[in-house]
Amino acid sequence: MQHLTFTRGESGWFSEQHLRLVYDQQSFDTYINEPFSKEALIRQVERKSAQFSTDARQKLVQALQHQYAELEIGEASQKNLEALKDENTFTITTGHQLSLFTGPLYFVIKILHVIKMCDQLNEEYPDYNF
Repeated sequence: MQHLTFTRGESGWFSEQHLRLVYDQQSFDTYINEPFSKEALIRQVERKSAQFSTDARQKLVQALQHQYAELEIGEASQKNLEALKDENTFTITTGHQLSLFTGPLYFVIKILHVIKMCDQLNEEYPDYNF
């Protein structure tokens, strides 16, 4: 199977502003507290560790289990819910901004990016679970 790799810029699908946001975050430092990086995520994890109590984690898990009560969820999803009780488990979330001509594609790319990032973070920072 052939494997192709190309950057967002090479795809021709993204606007100049989007590419600046991805590749030149410093130009947006008026609007962004900290440019995106793995190191910035770890700093965020350290800040959140001090703010998110065991009790808050328990309430979160209970609320999610209540929301899923009517659904049949798989073993992996159940394992992930239980993992949220662990003080070393953190979630990475993403939002979706509508993008002309790339809306659905961008949505899928962002999901895949977050999954890949979590796998990389789990490898590089084994003391945490993402």
